[in-house]
Amino acid sequence: MSIFRENPVLGREIGIRLRLSRYSKANRIAIYGTLFGVIPLIYLVTLRLLFVQTSTNAGRDFYLIWMMLIELTTALLLPAALTASAITGEREKQTWNALLLARLSDSQIVFGKLAGALLPAAILFVLFFPINVLSGWAAGVTLKHFLVGHMILFSTALLSAALGLFCSWAFRRTQIALVTTVLGLLLVGLGTPLLFLLAQMSFGWRTTPAESFVPLWLNPYCALMHFVEPLIYRSSGREIDSAVGVTFLGVTTLVSAMLLFTVTMRLKLGPEELTH
Repeated sequence: MSIFRENPVLGREIGIRLRLSRYSKANRIAIYGTLFGVIPLIYLVTLRLLFVQTSTNAGRDFYLIWMMLIELTTALLLPAALTASAITGEREKQTWNALLLARLSDSQIVFGKLAGALLPAAILFVLFFPINVLSGWAAGVTLKHFLVGHMILFSTALLSAALGLFCSWAFRRTQIALVTTVLGLLLVGLGTPLLFLLAQMSFGWRTTPAESFVPLWLNPYCALMHFVEPLIYRSSGREIDSAVGVTFLGVTTLVSAMLLFTVTMRLKLGPEELTH
């Protein structure tokens, strides 16, 4: 528990995320219903499909569905939605200057806000992790590729949280920070495929494979699909090009570090209102 005493921002953020009493009654009912109703039902259906019916086909489908649709979408959107209000919310409540003037380092503030936003996504990943293990085992996914696929999920969540925190620092209002963050994520998630389709129509790249279009390497869905799909559907004859996954992991980690470094360095200057 020393980490919470040394960084009260982290303890406060985690307390806010986990304290159910702060939620409305309807939200608490939804949370309890999800934990004790929806998730057990998902596990029941998954186990039935994997071990009672055709386990190989079900494992392939479930692995792609959970990794591509549910977990990756969660990693892309949920952390950004939380960090987009991390700083603007403090400004709107007029507690931001007091936090900056407290006896805390800038890195403690940034790390506390970042970790607090990543916590809900991490909880969901832990809840669904056994499903990934079972479906990956049924589909014949190796440990190496299983770990790299989850590294892509984590780097996507880190980029999402870092972008939201940067926009929350750069803008005064939560609505503006949230819209800007979502637009940036949509540019990554939808803009690169649209750019590829536009290039195909404009330059006649009808037979050009998607993996040869480098901007798609920065798309989390394309990176994860390119890395996982040939491994599961081995009959396609495609080989996994590790350059795509390595490039995505490297770029997202670098961009996340730059965004967090920018926010941290800016906080060293102290409250903006007191520098004028």
